[in-house]
Amino acid sequence: MNVLFWSETYPPSVGGVEVWGSHFVEALTARGHRVAVVCGTEPGRDAERNEGDGAARVHRFPFWRSLTGKDGAVSFATCTVIARLKEMFRPDVVHRSSLGPSLFYDLVTRHAWRVPTLLTLHGSLHRGPSPGAFVRRVIAEADWVVGVSHAVLAEARELVPAVTARSSVIHHGIAPGPAGGALPSVDPPQLVCLGRLVRDKGFDVAIDAMVPLRRLLPAVRLLVAGDGPEAPGLRDRVSRLGLGDCVAFVGAVAPADVPALLARASVIVIPSRAEGFGLVALEAAAVGRPVVATRVGGLPEVLDAEKTGLLVEPDQPAALAHAVFRLLSDPAWLRAMGDAARARARTVFPWDAHVDRYLARYASLQAG
Repeated sequence: MNVLFWSETYPPSVGGVEVWGSHFVEALTARGHRVAVVCGTEPGRDAERNEGDGAARVHRFPFWRSLTGKDGAVSFATCTVIARLKEMFRPDVVHRSSLGPSLFYDLVTRHAWRVPTLLTLHGSLHRGPSPGAFVRRVIAEADWVVGVSHAVLAEARELVPAVTARSSVIHHGIAPGPAGGALPSVDPPQLVCLGRLVRDKGFDVAIDAMVPLRRLLPAVRLLVAGDGPEAPGLRDRVSRLGLGDCVAFVGAVAPADVPALLARASVIVIPSRAEGFGLVALEAAAVGRPVVATRVGGLPEVLDAEKTGLLVEPDQPAALAHAVFRLLSDPAWLRAMGDAARARARTVFPWDAHVDRYLARYASLQAG
């Protein structure tokens, strides 16, 4: 099968969607499928085409410059090249892993090679401004819509009711680490937050929660891993609260290094204000670490509350601190939760089954 995989961004950009996309493409090619990835160029880099080898190629386009510039020739040239790519690659399905503006170029070149389209919705549609006409059109025109969680899919069905009959949930999957890995330690108690440093991730709430936590557990430490626009403000917050000795920023972490980072933690903290699925919770489960997360988006679907982690309301530092303290005060319970999380990841979110579900959907779309 030939799959045209369309993503607004793609590695080396780092983020949950990007990492999932690259792993998914690798899984498709490992099963003998041919994949062409279409994505935007990285900041400061020229357009690159035909990256990689084997059954997958990455085609990068200056989408942002094409859409925001005043030179119509650039936009026309982009459309021409993408149309030619479709004609040459002859995809059996177009998988849109994005709701970004680059999809304009997919829509206007559909005539070049008409095949079914599958759209994966990774995030909440209620974040930021209300979805406009373009987003509604992309959802409405997809032959099948996949939500990474029931929460995300419910928002799509509310926004475009017509897709209800041609939509479904495919939860993310993960390959858990080996059984019997290192047990979480509470000596010293170590917390980890991982993700892009943006407001939706709520890392400011985790920092605020460290004030009461440090009074209860003077040895507690918090590692904040990731980068993003909120970094300067979060560092200032740590300084202003006098937490410089117990909160550390480690910057962006390469995907290959994430399991080792999470395995250093006693508890993974996910204080998000919005979360389509919550891949970090699944990554934590894979290494046997319990999670304290907010009751938003898909997180309640990833966690089995009170068994693999604890849920609190968003924007509540005191509640977050209390939940973390409950776990750290009972190491046996904490470790049992970690074991249960690992077992749940193996049985509920296996990676191979996740890929199988997409391939089955591709086949169904091909069959009409």
